[in-house]
Amino acid sequence: MYSYVALNDNSEVAGVIGGGITEVSVGEIFVFYVDETYRYKGIGRLLLEALTKEHKDKGVTEQWVSVQKNNYKGIPFYKARDFVFHHKRITYTDTNEEQVSLRYLRKI
Repeated sequence: MYSYVALNDNSEVAGVIGGGITEVSVGEIFVFYVDETYRYKGIGRLLLEALTKEHKDKGVTEQWVSVQKNNYKGIPFYKARDFVFHHKRITYTDTNEEQVSLRYLRKI
């Protein structure tokens, strides 16, 4: 797994991204978060670029991410970076609560 952290001037975490390779030439973004204070300042773009470079260096040609169904900030971010909706995934928690995530894919 590869992880990158963006720090502010006080060495506090402003954002984080983590991902890995799930199959030959297939990469996945497992975690991606930018603190609200630092959104729309290019930090997310830089974190994604760092992980994508790592993926490309390892031979990854397609990159996947799961986004919660109503994530109105994440979905436009990914779409603006050439991720395309692929399918919906429904899973259930231990308490039988339905969780819907949307799977997005891009070629890199």
